[in-house]
Amino acid sequence: FPSHDNTWVMKEIEKLNLPNVKCFYGDNSISAVLRSLAFLPDLTMQLHLNSAGPTAHGCEVLVLDGDTKSYPFVEKFASMFCKKFNRRMRGDLGKKKLGAGDRGISSLKTSTFGAKILCEPWFISRQEKFVPKEEYLKFLVEYLKEVQ
Repeated sequence: FPSHDNTWVMKEIEKLNLPNVKCFYGDNSISAVLRSLAFLPDLTMQLHLNSAGPTAHGCEVLVLDGDTKSYPFVEKFASMFCKKFNRRMRGDLGKKKLGAGDRGISSLKTSTFGAKILCEPWFISRQEKFVPKEEYLKFLVEYLKEVQ
């Protein structure tokens, strides 16, 4: 699952014209989040890929520690993803709570409106755990419809 597949997924979601859904992508997370701010989003959802050693596995969704309005979105994503693709949920109900200095915190702090989550559903260092982009697209559409 090359990183450009996340961009493909977002472009496909755009084509569906889902109500209240806008996709922003680019050279980095912060620039995409900054472009989204004009729309005062209720939910900013970043799609990332995780990487670690060959034994790493599971789904985690990064969230700012204490951002309780985002927790239900995190838990719903992790729960739905793990159930659909038979994956292990990492952390506290799929949440990886970020504090000062943790990786990913900068792009989450950039969004100043609504809930904000950073999704890392599998480790790209474990190729056998990849989800085909078409299946990931179907899942994301289902998730977005569920949380609206």
